[in-house]
Amino acid sequence: MERAITPRTRAILVVHTFGIPADMEALRSVADRHGLVLIEDACEAIGAEWDGRRVGGFGDLAVLGFYPNKQITTGEGGAVLVRIPEHAATIRRLRNQGRDGQGWLDQRDIGYNYRLSELECALGRVQLRRIAEILAKRRAAAQRYHPRLKNIPHMELPPLALPHRTVSWFVYVVRVTSEAARDRMQAHLAQRGIATGRYFAPIHLQPPWRTAAQGTDLRLTEKIARSTLALSLFNRITLEQQEEVIRALCDVIQSD
Repeated sequence: MERAITPRTRAILVVHTFGIPADMEALRSVADRHGLVLIEDACEAIGAEWDGRRVGGFGDLAVLGFYPNKQITTGEGGAVLVRIPEHAATIRRLRNQGRDGQGWLDQRDIGYNYRLSELECALGRVQLRRIAEILAKRRAAAQRYHPRLKNIPHMELPPLALPHRTVSWFVYVVRVTSEAARDRMQAHLAQRGIATGRYFAPIHLQPPWRTAAQGTDLRLTEKIARSTLALSLFNRITLEQQEEVIRALCDVIQSD
């Protein structure tokens, strides 16, 4: 990452992918050394920790996501955490169509309609009071998957534990040998009424960014994206439901 920094670089955006914290000590050090803003995308990682400290607390700004598939939800939307009061004022203004709070018709900037409704915020506040319970349930579900999947051939499991890290289980993503094998698994599970997800399609291959990314060598990103599959994981998933997922995986592997 440090080799990619140029005189045009203004910020480092770090993503805590799948709820697994990035190495925030190293990233904070690089940002400080180069005088860069550090932004945390913690949308998938609420409650995750690096060295006992919650993610979202290391960056100059951090973003949390509350879409319905996240650990807690407001139905839609999210939150921005900031250190500098001026940043907070700017964000409040931009989310409110550029208004600065002095008058409904007074707009200082070109802004956006990014306000959460009071109903959505009320839902989020109730969910926040239950966050420890919710994270514990998701962690327990991941721990139940692990011993039952570890002997399935040609499948790499996510790490249950990593040094310095406490994972917030947003999804349980496995890696398989090939895109064809992944797609067969997904189709077979879908036929049995089991939802899965392919995580992620690389951003640099998406139409809006493809031109800007020309010449970028991200073969490892592309290889990983072709082999990943997120298994069913939600707050109230039961052992019986997880066993059904595991049986379906075993059946498709044995049929190959």
